[in-house]
Amino acid sequence: MWYRRIIVFAVALPLLSAGLGLRPAVAEETQASAAKWLPQNTVLAIEADDPGALLDLLLDPRVGKAVKQLPVFQNQMSSPGFQQFLGVIGVLELRLDTTWQEGVRKLAGGGVTFAALPQDTAVLILEAEDADFLKELQRIVVEFARTQAQNQGDPDRVRSAEYRGVTGWALGPKQAHAIIGNRLVFVNKPDGLKTLIDVRANPNGPS
Repeated sequence: MWYRRIIVFAVALPLLSAGLGLRPAVAEETQASAAKWLPQNTVLAIEADDPGALLDLLLDPRVGKAVKQLPVFQNQMSSPGFQQFLGVIGVLELRLDTTWQEGVRKLAGGGVTFAALPQDTAVLILEAEDADFLKELQRIVVEFARTQAQNQGDPDRVRSAEYRGVTGWALGPKQAHAIIGNRLVFVNKPDGLKTLIDVRANPNGPS
């Protein structure tokens, strides 16, 4: 699905940058660090709270040129799915009046947190530099996903629900996301998103 490729695209680049700047998330963060939204039984948490320099490295044109030379990338370039993905990225650049590189900075320039929870639950929290950009990106992606779901005869695939004052979205059966302030919270299981919202609702509780 093209919208899953967008999610993977938006998630993979910041996640790689977080991996370059490995730092254990600690509980003593100020101003409700994203780590404070993680449950106490979190298996692993990695936080990059200032990924600017890492994004500079990752988005360097020389890195992109090297990636394009990789055989696996060249093989993917000829596939219809990858061409569709590139087309969607082009539409997003046009509608958001930006380049994908600047879009990644706006989406994740404020920080990246990755966590592994029990029961094979993965969490990615992106701290956007531009909250309005984040909301508009999400609106466009949901719009595209709804159109595709309707065209495929499955309009209920894209759905939303409110839980403890937070609107969660699912574009498919195996993921959920929500925008909370300037943060995009992405979880591979809907129940995992509820867990984070529960922890967030109790700021004085264990995390």
